[in-house]
Amino acid sequence: MVEQYNGKIMVKACLPENNWLYGYLLSFGNGMEVVNPPHIRSILAAMRKP
Repeated sequence: MVEQYNGKIMVKACLPENNWLYGYLLSFGNGMEVVNPPHIRSILAAMRKP
């Protein structure tokens, strides 16, 4: 976990990719952004759409 110059926090972690991970990441709300990997960004974006 590293605090960025703009006050944001970057977290790097190795976690198994499954529905639990998607739910966990979505639980942070709109204030969280997945930087990498891009395919998880896409999956979460699709899950957020109504």
